[in-house]
Amino acid sequence: MTNLQVFSYKEQEITFDFSKEHKMINASQMAKVFDKRINDFFRQKSTQEYVKALLTHLNNPLTPISVSEKYLIYTHKGGDVSLQGTWIHKLIGQFKNVVVSNDRKY
Repeated sequence: MTNLQVFSYKEQEITFDFSKEHKMINASQMAKVFDKRINDFFRQKSTQEYVKALLTHLNNPLTPISVSEKYLIYTHKGGDVSLQGTWIHKLIGQFKNVVVSNDRKY
């Protein structure tokens, strides 16, 4: 993580990692904005189905890449506190925003 940018939303900081080609978002910080826990989001059936479908799409023989779930979601523990938490690929972040904007409970 070498190209971190912090944005403020509802007076909470959310860190984005622009150093990788696939762009990551600190989902733990994002969830706090809405008084939620990221673990609850990942327990939802709709989230699990979305991640599975996204992996299937990205691992399609017609696409030039092959990815694992670690490409989309990973947890950073220890070290720099600003880097700690669960990080998600921007495509999962977009799905999470739709869930939150529809005011679904997770």
